[in-house]
This record gives sequence, structure tokens and C-alpha cells, in this order.
Amino acid sequence: MGGMLRLFPLIVMLYAATSLAAPGLSPAPDLAAMAAQLDRQPRAVRARFVEAAVAAMTTAFGAEARRAGERSSWARGARAYSRRLGAIAAAARGGAGVRVVVDAERSVRVIVGGGRQFIIAGPDPASQGALERAVLQRFCPRGACGAASTSSHPRIALTARAPNGPRLVAHLDAGDDGLRCGSDARRHPRLVAAACTALFADLRALARALHARARAGATLDWRAERLFGPGSGAPVSLRALSARQDALAAWLRARLYGQAYALALEPPSALVYALATRE
Repeated sequence: MGGMLRLFPLIVMLYAATSLAAPGLSPAPDLAAMAAQLDRQPRAVRARFVEAAVAAMTTAFGAEARRAGERSSWARGARAYSRRLGAIAAAARGGAGVRVVVDAERSVRVIVGGGRQFIIAGPDPASQGALERAVLQRFCPRGACGAASTSSHPRIALTARAPNGPRLVAHLDAGDDGLRCGSDARRHPRLVAAACTALFADLRALARALHARARAGATLDWRAERLFGPGSGAPVSLRALSARQDALAAWLRARLYGQAYALALEPPSALVYALATRE
């Protein structure tokens, strides 16, 4: 009897560890292998995976924001992205549908509610392996889903300096890219709509140009001042949106990585009335 009492704490610990594992999940060597099993799991398990991914990613982005300086434009963008991730996790927790997709290069994409999505990737491509292990450790506490290790599978290179970074999409699809005209257009609605169309055309053209550079192996600098500042070559219409350039940069980055990002733009008066003088 005394021996059983001494073994009781160990039995409890083993039960707790195994009860946290989702039924039917096999030990997985890496994040992609674990994610590939999730379609066979209940929605609640997939929602828990979303929460684990978001928690690990927001921790990584928060650490990088502190290194960049809390008042920097990069830090503000990182905090905004973390808030969006938190909203996606809340939707999954609240019952929205969850799909987890592993692509041919073993990047893991999470789709919640049919429209909101993100790729599991951190701010520093060199730390991608550590981020993926952090997701697994949160999803499978105490190794309940099997050991996690660095994947030996190759990944497509986003740039020459980021061999393990989030995957650059092969093509910019022609579907809804999240751009909206943010003006109520009570005055001159036709001119405002035309100005929004011109803004969107310039932004999409810049996305195509950046995509071509990245496909050719260039390392892209996502800081707004580099994308839209003097000597950047960005269209004048986008340089005029000085107060929204961090959001523009975030939209461009999301577009090239295949992530959903809604962006409402209000065209500056100068552009609206410049179009008026052409009529």
C-alpha cells in the first residue's frame, strides 16, 4: 500500500500529460508534420492549435518590438499585427471554423472563419525553427504529442538571406486583396472613387514590383521610410499618405506572403482635386 501511495503522484502526472494530448495525434518531428494531422481532429483541438500559434508568435513579435524600440514604426506595426492575431485566436476560441494547411514547402497556414488567415512565421527568419518549437511546446505541454525537433525538410528561400522565412507566394492572386475606399464620399463621390481606384492601382503595382524583386532573390526592407521615402521610387500618390505608410507597408508584406490584411484608404484631397482638373 505504501508503494502505491508513493507511485500515486507519478501516476497523476502521467495522466495529466496524456490527457492534454488530442486523441489520434501521433508523435511528430516538426510543426508541419503535426499540423498535417489536424484536419482529422475535432474543431476544439484545431482551435487550441491556433491559440498556441498566436501565443508563440505574439511573444516573438513582442520581443522583437522591444529590441527595435517601443516607439519605432516597426514596433507599432508589430503590436498592430499581434492584435490582429489575437482577434483571430478569439474567433477560433469562439467557435469559428479552423483549417490548417501545410503547403509544398512545409509552411503552415492557419485559416479561421473562411477569411482570416496567417502563416506561422516570426519577425526573424533565422529564428523560425525556435518559433515552431515554441508552438509545439504550447500545443503539446510536457511533450504530450511527441518530441519536437528542428525539421530537416528543405524550405523555399524567400530571399538569399532568409532561407527559413515565411513563404513568398508564387503569384499574386487576382482575388480580393483587402483594399477598401475609406472615405464616406459625401462630397464629390465620383472623384473620390476615382482617386481610390488610382491609389489602389499604384499600391498593387508596387506590390507586383516588390514581388518580382523578391522572386529574383532581393532582400526587401519593410520599413515604411525605405519603401516610401526619398529615393524609394514609390508613386507620388503613396508618398502623400505619410500618416498611413506603416499600414501600407504592412499590407504589402502581407500581400507578398499570402496573408489576409484589410486596409481602408482615404485619398488625400490633393489627389482628388488633381483628378478633377483632368476632366
